[in-house]
Amino acid sequence: AGAGSAASLWLMTTNLHGTGRQLALLQIGFKLIAALLMVLLLVLEHALGVPLVLALVRQVSEQVSLQAAWVFLLYQVVGALAVTVLGQRLVRWLHQLSPPSVQETLSQPQYLYEQALDDAETALDLVEKEQLRLLGHLPDYLSHIDAARGVAPVAVRVGDRAVAGKVDEFLAVLMHNGQDRQGLNRMLNLQARNRLLHDLRDGLVQLDESLQATRALDGVGGPVQAVVQRMGEAMHFLLLTLHDGAQTCAAQDLALLQALASDRSDTMSQLRQKALQEAAHASQTTLAALFGATTVFERLVWLVRGYTQLLPQQR
Repeated sequence: AGAGSAASLWLMTTNLHGTGRQLALLQIGFKLIAALLMVLLLVLEHALGVPLVLALVRQVSEQVSLQAAWVFLLYQVVGALAVTVLGQRLVRWLHQLSPPSVQETLSQPQYLYEQALDDAETALDLVEKEQLRLLGHLPDYLSHIDAARGVAPVAVRVGDRAVAGKVDEFLAVLMHNGQDRQGLNRMLNLQARNRLLHDLRDGLVQLDESLQATRALDGVGGPVQAVVQRMGEAMHFLLLTLHDGAQTCAAQDLALLQALASDRSDTMSQLRQKALQEAAHASQTTLAALFGATTVFERLVWLVRGYTQLLPQQR
């Protein structure tokens, strides 16, 4: 019955991958190892006359139904003991047989862990590290900067979104635990940064799609290719500078960020006019796509400025 159950579980979980598959394989291994050991004990008892399982259950009860129940219980205990003895070797084998998927790995925080909730200051430091890691992924969303790298994989985007969600949950638990005024202010600041990170991710995906669409409409060697490239490079540089500034929080780095992301509506209008002049011979559809990309670009600059204002300046 145990072997049959293992075979059934194998068939039902063939579509699973990563950690889910590991859990299924653990159950399958548990059942097969227990069945093998129980059969071995039964063979030894019959072949050598050594009192083992059968002798034990007959001592406990004379009813066959109760004996069967005790055999089932021993089957579970033997399997559990065997799996416990194998320990880390079994875990390594399962990891090799069904390694976690890229998306699973990216969806797990690298710094947050439940025990850190007991120390609010340490927990908030870990949240900052996690957000800094997510911030470092943002430049990779601009695929047109380096065509060889391609668009940021969907798995990366989904993973970043999942980690940000876990950061939100982590901060919510911390806030529920009750904190002093300084800790509460810092939590609210980190929550605001998390929301801005979410908006930055969505905006960058939109910008990348807009720039790619504009390039595709324009065609190879078209008049807007240089404009699109400059916009992408400017945003890429701004995001790298934001990451560096968030790492150091040094006064000069934050001042540079503030200058780069300052309100420049007039400048953006001039850039739009210049871009439209350079692309005067492009189609109306291409020009409309380019104008839409500049609007998204301007919103991203505004978001970077908002994130910069939330960073604590080191004295």
